[in-house]
Amino acid sequence: MILEKQAQALVLQEGEETQESIGMSLDLDSAQILMQMLSKNLYSDAVGSAVRECASNALDSHRRAGTKDPIVVSFGINSSNNYEFSVEDFGIGLDADDVKNIISKYGKSTKRNISNELGAFGLGWKSPLAYSSSFYFVARKNGVERKYMMYEGEEVNSIDLLYETPTEERNGVKIIIPVQSRDKHSFIEKIRQQLAYFEDVFFNINDFDNNFVIHRHEHFQFSELASDSQLHICLDNVYYPIDFNKINISPINFPVALRFGLSDGIFPTPNRESIRYTQEVKKLILDKITKVADFFVQKYNESISETEDVLKMFEFYNSDERNITFGKSSWNIHPLSKLSNLKLQKPVYKHSDKLDFAKLFTYKDNLYSQYQIQHSISGGRFYTEKDNRWSNNLQWHHVHSTWSKQIIYSFSDKVSGMKKDYLRHLHGRKDSVKIVKKNRPFSLGKLKHVGNGHFDNYINILRLDKHPKSEWRSIIVEFQKVLVQLEYNFINLDELVVPDSFIQMKKKERASKKVVAPKVKRNKLAGEIAVKEVVALERFVYGKTSKLVPAIVDLSKAHKKSYLTVYGKQEDASLMDNWFTVFPKTVKFVVVSERELKLLKDIKIRNWIKMEDFVKGEHIVFRRAATAYLIKQLISKHDSVFIHAESLSKISTDLSNKLSELKLYSANNYLAGDSRLYEEINRIAKEANMFDNSIYSTYIEMEKFLNENVYINNLLKHVSRYSGINNEIKDMLCDLMKYHRRRLNWQNYRVVLNEEKIEVPTEETINDLTIV
Repeated sequence: MILEKQAQALVLQEGEETQESIGMSLDLDSAQILMQMLSKNLYSDAVGSAVRECASNALDSHRRAGTKDPIVVSFGINSSNNYEFSVEDFGIGLDADDVKNIISKYGKSTKRNISNELGAFGLGWKSPLAYSSSFYFVARKNGVERKYMMYEGEEVNSIDLLYETPTEERNGVKIIIPVQSRDKHSFIEKIRQQLAYFEDVFFNINDFDNNFVIHRHEHFQFSELASDSQLHICLDNVYYPIDFNKINISPINFPVALRFGLSDGIFPTPNRESIRYTQEVKKLILDKITKVADFFVQKYNESISETEDVLKMFEFYNSDERNITFGKSSWNIHPLSKLSNLKLQKPVYKHSDKLDFAKLFTYKDNLYSQYQIQHSISGGRFYTEKDNRWSNNLQWHHVHSTWSKQIIYSFSDKVSGMKKDYLRHLHGRKDSVKIVKKNRPFSLGKLKHVGNGHFDNYINILRLDKHPKSEWRSIIVEFQKVLVQLEYNFINLDELVVPDSFIQMKKKERASKKVVAPKVKRNKLAGEIAVKEVVALERFVYGKTSKLVPAIVDLSKAHKKSYLTVYGKQEDASLMDNWFTVFPKTVKFVVVSERELKLLKDIKIRNWIKMEDFVKGEHIVFRRAATAYLIKQLISKHDSVFIHAESLSKISTDLSNKLSELKLYSANNYLAGDSRLYEEINRIAKEANMFDNSIYSTYIEMEKFLNENVYINNLLKHVSRYSGINNEIKDMLCDLMKYHRRRLNWQNYRVVLNEEKIEVPTEETINDLTIV
């Protein structure tokens, strides 16, 4: 890249003539500090800069050599089982003199007088030192191959020759950067981001498709490999994000790159991580954005045509999205269109020139107000709605639901019982069904009531007051045609014929029902008491979860039952109704009369307890419920950890076992119910310190551990619940847990090497090194 020469500054003198001018220079004694600044501290994005600079230098070498062969960008595990990133070119190569006189020099560049290469500061070759303290490069030239290591020395950065050997391979350079496993995803992301627009690159990387396409236009380009969802810049195909604050516009979510060449007057900063935003550059970028916006708005407008589909008209006004297909992608150009000189076209309804669809859409919930919901089917149940309620009006979302399939039946008079049974049988639990009746036809309305908020008439919903009366009739006719389309998928229930096979089946069902003999009241025997047992409802009843059923209990056998019986008076029934859903099925609630209560007062049965004593929280069943609720909250907070509890055994058997123990306890003792009741149970248990001691200490330990090590849950969120923890995630977790001094299985500690022997850690030798 050809740099502009620095202009001589105009010096204004005052007083006597200047006697001395001191030229500024570099302090050679500060060379190490300068080199540190120019390699380690120059880049804010160490990974991205290393990827970009290495690939750019490789492509520049190919340009000089005149070769069209691709450079090879690789990322993966090497023979030593470590990750490494490499870039190999087959260009002009490097010999010993090149390394000594060019590569080793900070500020030495061969590109200052070349217009088609993006570089001039002599810093790109040192960019890998921003990520790693050392890296390797293999240089081949004129039949000789040399391998070097560049590294940070004690006093100055250095380059060591590792070997020199004859070779028959073609000239070229391969740069090799060792990568820490925790940075794997960062390198993959930066390779996609930085090299998405580079031509003549072969990616030797898993899951990279080398057949991706780069779409180029005069003012923009788009790569199928690109990962930036916002508008960005390509300067000679090098990716740069746009600093929208500096050009005083809001970020534009549109995944294409503005194209600029090296001769357009845009220059990068010395570290090439961004561009320099001069006033001229800001204007160039804004002008380019306008040209790109004009292009896409024009393409969008060309796709707009007349339509006969009313729903497409309403879809247009339902969202700000204005999508256009480009290549294999579909983009919303609305954010970009705001900077265009052109206006987005609106769709035109073929059968109308007077209806305002934008206004109609604002009244969309009134377009079906002629209909009222009489019945509905949901979850396999048939419901009859109360008459004349505003909430029963058919609305837009009932017909055009985005989250469930909606089926609308319309009828004119009434629905027979047989049709109700058939519809329930036909749709079962899978469909949501509304059965509506047209009992509020649109009226013309009155002009004096315009704008009163009622849209059950033509004048208000069509704003006929804005049109001459001579047009009213034609506008109403057009609107009625629109309504016909909106109601096109309604099923006429009056015309529905119930199949004869279903009718015969229902007759057989009724005939097969046996007549149940009336219940005969049984006299109690000695040792028996009459109770009302709390049992689950057979059908939904608003505000209740259970019902009372009369039962006889043999007290002589009560102590043999495996469940706990909680008994109380009639006034305890409402409390039992609430707590019935919270406790496991091993608890039975019963209501007894005053007479039976006195009898139970004199009898001690080990598995019977009064309601007033039970709510004190002392019984083990109560303590289990309170403890299970705490564990359930912990599982919800750290859900990913508990999902992969078994897989964690590869990292820490102790941790895996404790997590699995908590999961099992929760599954056996937590019954989903009203959270407010669980909170009340938990409050009682905390005040009395009544938790299940068999598991409570494990809960306390795991709560403290997981809250102090939230990175475990955050990392496991990226692992599918249907797959185990792979080696990569396992290694990351091991490294993080070692850093935080958490105990692992002894197999996860690396072999320790010294000069005399190889020492393999054992369970005993790591106890002093780790903290549980």
